[in-house]
Amino acid sequence: MTALQRFLEPIGSIRDLVTALSGTPPETEDLPTGVDDAVLVHALASIPATIPKDQLDAALVEPVHAALASLSRREALDARLWHSLSVAHADIVWRRWSSGTPTTTEEIDRVLRATREMPKHFLGTATLNGVSRNTFARLWWVAEILRDGDDYTLARHAFSSQQLIQSLFERRLGLRPALARAFTYELHDKGDAAILDRSLGLAQMAPSLSFESLNETELRVLIREL
Repeated sequence: MTALQRFLEPIGSIRDLVTALSGTPPETEDLPTGVDDAVLVHALASIPATIPKDQLDAALVEPVHAALASLSRREALDARLWHSLSVAHADIVWRRWSSGTPTTTEEIDRVLRATREMPKHFLGTATLNGVSRNTFARLWWVAEILRDGDDYTLARHAFSSQQLIQSLFERRLGLRPALARAFTYELHDKGDAAILDRSLGLAQMAPSLSFESLNETELRVLIREL
């Protein structure tokens, strides 16, 4: 068994990220729960190279979460883990978010600095927005909230729309599992305009309505009636 590792310190700048991606990553330590890195490596290798980038999240969400099934939520809140995974498996990050894979230090630096978003796909931030932007953290957390045991159907549905992911997991709606599941069930195939409209409606209702007092079926009805 090869234990999954995390950096001793999070990567704090684009410059440090470039250094890590150029072959000099920060020091690491084994994850306390002893997750087997070989299982994740195998899961990532099983994804066909022909899958389009906009379908890659849906293809990855089940195998990535299943490979990291013994990860605790406390460990999953640690940015050092996701930084380490994104650097170790940078090929997945480039494949999902870039038009190609840069190979030299100069190319890596140029691609990372081309947009404000690209570094976030490696690093994220210590916010809900940041978790939803890191390539691997978003896969794990969406699956953790939306799966039903071994059934990852809703998690795959969530990745049918970037608007749905942003509406749920860049806002506090995603912190309520029943609400997140009801929202995804009702809206994953309804289009971005409907998703945005319902998310804004729920946000307006939040101060006066306790979503926790409603079960998933009641929440589905509420979302349909908004």
